[in-house]
Amino acid sequence: MQAGSTGPSAGAAVASGAPYRRVMSFSLSLSKMDYDTAVTQFPASVPASWVGADSIACQNALDNASGLLTALATRYETAFTDVGVIDARSSTSGTSPS
Repeated sequence: MQAGSTGPSAGAAVASGAPYRRVMSFSLSLSKMDYDTAVTQFPASVPASWVGADSIACQNALDNASGLLTALATRYETAFTDVGVIDARSSTSGTSPS
């Protein structure tokens, strides 16, 4: 930077956006892989040997958590779509998405 400059040039700011998108997409992909693994290991029900009020409470908690996981799957789909839109806009504006 030159003396009296308030920050990087506009060209540098534009160029710095591409790595951010690449990291954002990569982080989203890693997070989705963790989510997919967690979903496969998530129990659908309490063991049959569990009985009583605590068993019912635990099953209710599992049902609620299962609903949250389902909602999260929809959010992942939306996030991947949005990242795709950002990448598409970048490629049509002449900047590289990578």
